[in-house]
Amino acid sequence: MRSELRFLHSTHNPHCAAVVDKHFDGYHTLQFMTRGAIHLRYGDAHHELEGSWYWPAMPGPHIRFRATEKAKWWDHRYVAFQGPLVDRWIDAGIFPAGPVRCEDPPAHAERFDRLLAAIGESLPWSRLSAINQLERILIDLAELSSRPGSSDWLERARALLSEDVDQPVDHHAIAAALGVGYSTFRRRFTEQTGTTPHAFRIGVRIARARAMLAETDAPIKSIAERLGYSDVFYFARQFRAETGLPPRAYRLSAQR
Repeated sequence: MRSELRFLHSTHNPHCAAVVDKHFDGYHTLQFMTRGAIHLRYGDAHHELEGSWYWPAMPGPHIRFRATEKAKWWDHRYVAFQGPLVDRWIDAGIFPAGPVRCEDPPAHAERFDRLLAAIGESLPWSRLSAINQLERILIDLAELSSRPGSSDWLERARALLSEDVDQPVDHHAIAAALGVGYSTFRRRFTEQTGTTPHAFRIGVRIARARAMLAETDAPIKSIAERLGYSDVFYFARQFRAETGLPPRAYRLSAQR
């Protein structure tokens, strides 16, 4: 078990004013705050967190977080780790894909402090105890995220699928940015939206095409190219399948 997970560093800073702006290379972290407020970005996906939240940092997206101008600081705990066990947590869907609101800050703070204490101890079983405590926290966060009405994961998934629609989409990279395997990403997204990630992405592209057709006089071929379609006829077929009208007829009806 010791070789399956290695703790790199961890701390508790009650009045943290740090600015984190980096790619996390080769390791993951679990961040936790009980008070304050932060700006958090995963690539272009933006979150404003105030109060008590967990959030992950992982290899892949450019991750930035800092205190808001109003709050100035936050009560910050975190732990950084790496190893094969992390991949199994991701495949099992228990490593959080985005921010998770904490419903009982004092209890979670006490438990995180026990985790930090176990990491700092040198007893033979301390490392195993710390791994077990971290895994229990992750399982609880997965349960919170999967409750009906939890929109944090879905909000970030939709944001990532809506980025750079003129470029080929890499669903596996999006799944990795969300902290899950591809099959877990596809299953969870479909369960929560009733549509696949691929179909959602098409819907975003067609929605933008509809806006451009209605609001501009740009040639249909130009609109198709701006949305990443190399074949205008394929674009027209996909547009008609989504809207029931070919692009030209849609433009005429929208601009009347």
